[in-house]
Amino acid sequence: MYTLTLNSVKILNTGGFTEKVLDYDPKTNNIHIRIAGINLETLVDADFKALNIIPFQSTAMNVTNMTIDFKVAAQTKPDGVHWHMNETAKITIGDISIKMKNGFLDRLVRFNRKLINFAVNNALVPYLEKLLTAEVELVNKMVAGEGSYTFYDQIFGGENAGINLTMTTAPQVVGKSDLVKIFFDGLYIPRKGSGIVSAVDFHSNLKTYPPRLQHSLSQQFWINQDVFNSLMEINKDAFFPQTFNSSSVSDAIYKAFPTLQNNCNGSPAAVAYSLEKSGSPTHQSIIFNSKYGIILGGQDFDVRSTIDIQCKGQDIFSFNSKVQTVMNVTMSNFVLYSSITSQTIFDTRLTKGDLDPSGMYSDQLTAIAAAVQDSFNAQYAKGWALSHIDPRFAMAAGLVKNTTLSPFVTDGWMLAGFEMNDDLPTEEPILEFIE
Repeated sequence: MYTLTLNSVKILNTGGFTEKVLDYDPKTNNIHIRIAGINLETLVDADFKALNIIPFQSTAMNVTNMTIDFKVAAQTKPDGVHWHMNETAKITIGDISIKMKNGFLDRLVRFNRKLINFAVNNALVPYLEKLLTAEVELVNKMVAGEGSYTFYDQIFGGENAGINLTMTTAPQVVGKSDLVKIFFDGLYIPRKGSGIVSAVDFHSNLKTYPPRLQHSLSQQFWINQDVFNSLMEINKDAFFPQTFNSSSVSDAIYKAFPTLQNNCNGSPAAVAYSLEKSGSPTHQSIIFNSKYGIILGGQDFDVRSTIDIQCKGQDIFSFNSKVQTVMNVTMSNFVLYSSITSQTIFDTRLTKGDLDPSGMYSDQLTAIAAAVQDSFNAQYAKGWALSHIDPRFAMAAGLVKNTTLSPFVTDGWMLAGFEMNDDLPTEEPILEFIE
């Protein structure tokens, strides 16, 4: 008689993964996933009892050429949104090497090697299969009782906002392909307990989903413009104000408003621009347009902006205007390219400062905006690498290829996509980038 009592397994390192297969069976609606050639370095806490009692506490065990075969079927519930995963997993192990704490225990293991290998397979395989099943059941439990905060993440939301990553539609598998479609809510909501109430619900704006581009970018993510508009409603500070203070901008400010000398005495001047909230689901502050790019200020100039003229860290003049800024923003291989292509300012009202309150100031602000545009475009003419944010983006560039970001595909949507290095060669997408 022999038994192996497996108390715990701690995985230290993984490698291999020489075979990865994903197949869809249209008859059963199952997804078959096979991952083979897996190598594991583990620490095992167990007891093996045969002719001798061998303690396995904190024993190093290396598993090589492990294969995981499992089938997953996502059954859509009647509401078309919720779903439940049925999963069956089968694990096989190619070889096992065991390193004990001392030479005596190593000799015992070699003496009982066949029994131990058999016992480990009988104990470790069910243990790992049970772990996979438990993870699936955990997801099922979360989905069954999900709400807006079940899959909540504060990424880019700041202290009081987070993105709602619950699904709006059950996952879809496209027959005779490796394609899986997943649909997230994606709108920002206030943090629980923040006291912030977002009065604008953008869900009614979504009428159709964007088409998948064929023969291009194996991994495609489509981001709706209202992801950013919903964040604007809760945390406008995530985007604004944007302050421009180059010497050319300062010169343009003094030329437009000579009386600024009375307050600033020649100190460098700056302009701060802040876009107002949408306030309505049909009047978005931020628009993705497949012809022009990103439009700030609304498609029809229906969202106003605040423009502050500053020096010495103080607002000297403040204006409220209808401002529309059109930007070309794209990304290629983790380098962001952005430029201002046009700006329109009119219906300006003075809200602060020692100027004629009945004056017409749109022309002066337009002249300053031209200097801002020239300065901004010159600064980012060669692009801006995302590795400035995190050096790991440079490392990621070696793992994936053709990383792309573009609003020039489908109105209302930003395409973000990439290809893995082991993808089959595909046709390059035709996208517009800044030279």
